[in-house]
Amino acid sequence: MNKSEYSLKTKLLCLTSAIVLSLGFVSIFLQQRAGEKVKAQFLDGFNDYGEILHDAITAQFYERYGDIQAFSASETLLTGSRTDMEAYLNRMVALYAIYDLVYVVDKNGRLVAVNTQGPDGKDIPSAALYQKNFSEFSWFKKSLAGEFSDDKEHNFAGTLVEDPRLDNEVSEVYGEKRYTNTFATQMKNKKGEVIGVICNRANFKWVTYEYSSLIETLQSTGYKALNLSLLDAQGTLLLEFDTLKMKSAKDLTFDFARLNHVNLSQLGSPSVNTIINDHKDDLHGLEKNRESGVDEYFTIHHIEGDKWVKSLGWSVLIRAEKNDAEGVLLRVSSESQKSYILFFTIIALASIAAGTLFSNRIAKQLELILSGLTHEATNMVQVADDTRKLSNELSEGSNQQAAAIQETAAAIDERTEFIRMKLPPFARNLATASARMSSAAYRKPSISLALFY
Repeated sequence: MNKSEYSLKTKLLCLTSAIVLSLGFVSIFLQQRAGEKVKAQFLDGFNDYGEILHDAITAQFYERYGDIQAFSASETLLTGSRTDMEAYLNRMVALYAIYDLVYVVDKNGRLVAVNTQGPDGKDIPSAALYQKNFSEFSWFKKSLAGEFSDDKEHNFAGTLVEDPRLDNEVSEVYGEKRYTNTFATQMKNKKGEVIGVICNRANFKWVTYEYSSLIETLQSTGYKALNLSLLDAQGTLLLEFDTLKMKSAKDLTFDFARLNHVNLSQLGSPSVNTIINDHKDDLHGLEKNRESGVDEYFTIHHIEGDKWVKSLGWSVLIRAEKNDAEGVLLRVSSESQKSYILFFTIIALASIAAGTLFSNRIAKQLELILSGLTHEATNMVQVADDTRKLSNELSEGSNQQAAAIQETAAAIDERTEFIRMKLPPFARNLATASARMSSAAYRKPSISLALFY
């Protein structure tokens, strides 16, 4: 009994283990076969980082485009004194924490008002700007002429947007190099007449903050050799951050020798030329860096959408050295395999434990069934013995009855013979003949004998 039970449990456990191991080997085989697919998915994931940066910039741009028009409608800026205007501009600069300087200029290019405090609330030496005439600045001439960065398809109208540049005026006021871009529009009186221009000098941190956030994310996943750029419509660098030259994701410095000077399209970058010349929305793959000669994975996205003015033509470009990117892929794959092995081990142990429990329960159930069958078999044997005894008794009774019948027949025969011997000779002959008649008459000698009486 114990031997059979142990054998059954062993078979069930072996069957469970075989099934689990078979599934494991099949899964490992399929995982290895899916290596290229994993790599493709990894590149798609790298491409997603470009989309993240793209979406973050457009969301910020949408807000900045409307800010300047809200400022231009301020009653204080239209009718207030210089002191009132400066106080209002100081509040706006502190509130938005993006605009280094806000100019209010009349139709002749003369400065009417400017903030006297920076975004941090500290005083800045902006008073010297009142001696400056802005009539020759591109943002002033274009805004006064109504040459705005419009996009009727996406409901953008009335604001001029210019590419970022090293801002000499802002740099002079703050005592350090500042990189800003223009958001400007007209100022009109209640009659709708143009009375001047208002210009926000937006610190380009409204864009670089998004780059810093993404660099931090990429570095946390294991990337080390990255280059993140922003290009203008011709492929010229507006931003460029090389992580190998950075101390941290927040250490964003501007290389003004390259910004607004180096053109990747002119250097022969296939991806940049495809975006610019073939008007592709996005592209990703592997190509050689035309400056360093290093193979790089790249993703480039032409910025567009409902929150963007398409005519600006900016593009975001993210590049990662091939060896560095594949190292990240290897680490990701290794971690995935470790997770899979751990998961499979847990499943295998759980299956074996379940198989053991299941086999024990089956063994107990079989033991109960066998016990019941044994009891029933014992009862059946007892019934068979009782039946055999009854059969023997019946057989013995039948034999006794047969013997009694034979004795009775013998007695009848003797009596008949005795009577026959008492008859006269002719009667004996007649009785003998009668005895040879049919068996029915022979079995009733009393009737035949009665004929003679």
